[in-house]
Amino acid sequence: MLYASLQIIFVVFALLIAPILDSLERKIKAKLHSRVGPPVLQTWYDIHKLFSKELVLPPTALPLVLIVLTMLGLCVLALLVIPVGIPFALFSDLNAPFLVVLIAGIQGLIIVASIVSDNVYAVVGGFREFALGVVNEVALITAIILIFVSTGLTSFSGIPEAVIKPSYVPVLILLLTSAYVASGRIPFDIGEAEPELASGILIELSGPALGTAIYLILMKRFICATLSALALTLPLVRVFNPLALFAVFTALTIIIWIIHGIVAVMLGRSRVDLATKALVSTYSVLIISATTLVGVGL
Repeated sequence: MLYASLQIIFVVFALLIAPILDSLERKIKAKLHSRVGPPVLQTWYDIHKLFSKELVLPPTALPLVLIVLTMLGLCVLALLVIPVGIPFALFSDLNAPFLVVLIAGIQGLIIVASIVSDNVYAVVGGFREFALGVVNEVALITAIILIFVSTGLTSFSGIPEAVIKPSYVPVLILLLTSAYVASGRIPFDIGEAEPELASGILIELSGPALGTAIYLILMKRFICATLSALALTLPLVRVFNPLALFAVFTALTIIIWIIHGIVAVMLGRSRVDLATKALVSTYSVLIISATTLVGVGL
């Protein structure tokens, strides 16, 4: 009962805190640029303002609505599947493949939402997202699977018996890197391409539809932060009690989100081809080294 309560509390917390963390990230970026920055509730204000506007939908409204609702469901389900720093989740018997399907599904729906649009710029943004997503999803999925293999886990219910070995270090680096890329921050925001005059997967959306899409992107970023927090918390499962682990996991999720925002400020924008090539080179080294170490049992 305790584990289920903590899991539900965390899901509600995530639904409320994601826009606040985005505002906090924007404020930190402003401070680094010697500006004042927005209030910590600014993103919630922006979403509320979008929902107060007239709902204008494109001809492909029905597929987009279905995609958005499915994405929201997958985000909530992913938060229910990921153990929030506790030995068990609501779906503890589920293993890596199910979590992989959820994460790949969220990314895939973002791409589909842009491709079904009638706007050529949205379609271009979707293909950019696809090019980057194919490379990064392979790395992220590989990292999740290697975490299970290296620690000897078969499902989340076995987390208390996880064995941390030296091979866990390159696997952790692979996961942290791919989680940042999946969050869609600079220089890997090429799908939306905000600096361009007419571009991006969200260009066809406005009003409540745009507000919902922005909210779902923030939820995806939060899920990426929870994956990193879970990987960092895993070695502590045998050390702390469930309540302490829950507090550590929640704090790490917030800290990782802030770190992602700070890293984004320090990096410059990139072209889609250069970003993809850089990721292929980096992930090849990390995947080969991590797989080799896990394979030899280190």
